[in-house]
Amino acid sequence: MGAQIIAFAGQKGGVGKTTSALNLGAAFQRRGERVLLVDMDPQGDLTTGAGIELEEDAYTVYDVLRGDVTPQAAIVACAEFDVLPTTDSLAMAEIELGGRPGRELLLRRMLEPVRSSYDWILVDCPRGFGLLALNGLAIATIYVVAVQTQHFAVKHVDSLVEVAAEVAEFVNPGLRFGGYLPTMFNASKRQHNARLEEIRTRAAEEGTPLLPTVRENVALADAQAAGQTIFLFRPQSHGAEDYAAVAEALVEQVKDRG
Repeated sequence: MGAQIIAFAGQKGGVGKTTSALNLGAAFQRRGERVLLVDMDPQGDLTTGAGIELEEDAYTVYDVLRGDVTPQAAIVACAEFDVLPTTDSLAMAEIELGGRPGRELLLRRMLEPVRSSYDWILVDCPRGFGLLALNGLAIATIYVVAVQTQHFAVKHVDSLVEVAAEVAEFVNPGLRFGGYLPTMFNASKRQHNARLEEIRTRAAEEGTPLLPTVRENVALADAQAAGQTIFLFRPQSHGAEDYAAVAEALVEQVKDRG
């Protein structure tokens, strides 16, 4: 069947998309799964967060999207997973590839040769719903909405759900909602509890999944700055515990759906 593919997308930045992609990838790997992370954000935070320092002439996702090289030529093997890295040159893809027929399917075609080599592929999309983010949703089997509990922005969530629904209807009928992922939660703060309750209520009203909550944990940011996942940086932390729980929930979802 090939890999399950999770897209992390959204209108708002700073909600934990890249942190979640990195640490969920590591959590899946610790379950014995084969994992590929794809950095579709020209900022390259996932690439640097995985500890990758690219040489000037290194191949990236941009070269693969253009058809210049195979994905195998650009994939970097890291300690816990493989990464298809990026640099800020990827920003040019919106302009260069925007006129191609089937432009929203470029990532799907690009990853087809390697999909069977992995159990999970996690795609970190840029914020907004441009060509790069649409490519992530067009290949995904699951999309996840990371929601920062400090600032539950309904408009941000609604925009992603609407775009994903259109992608599922017209481009990718296999796309399913994996759930809301509350992030950066601090139980001692009233605002955080109020926002988390709003997210719970919304999920219950919609009948949609609510993934385990990721608690506020400075070690998560420190790990990413050090180019490591939380499982290498501080394996006994709340962050490691929480992302292991999220991975378990997603695995169970896939099993239940058959």
